[in-house]
Amino acid sequence: MLKSRYLSRSIRLCSSIAGTATTTISKNPPILTYPSEEFIKKFPKQRISDLIAEIEIFYKFSQHLPTHLTDDNWQKLMDATSLEEKEEFLFHLFNNEVVIKGEQK
Repeated sequence: MLKSRYLSRSIRLCSSIAGTATTTISKNPPILTYPSEEFIKKFPKQRISDLIAEIEIFYKFSQHLPTHLTDDNWQKLMDATSLEEKEEFLFHLFNNEVVIKGEQK
């Protein structure tokens, strides 16, 4: 898992240059990780856009992230008070997926 300070700085840097440069995202989150339309409609556009952008950046910099997020997961991410809390929650979900996949073998 990435060091939270490094990831936090990376997110701030990416946020500060967003819209000023064209970048190619080499690794996008799986489509199943995005929130539903119903969930998106519950929040101000800027707030949900910021959260989605943060999660997309997590997916660019880490391989230890879940392949699927539910709307309940998105709600917990929305309620998180720091990037570190979001990162820990995503890593927890990833570990749960690993355990489930191991049990299915």
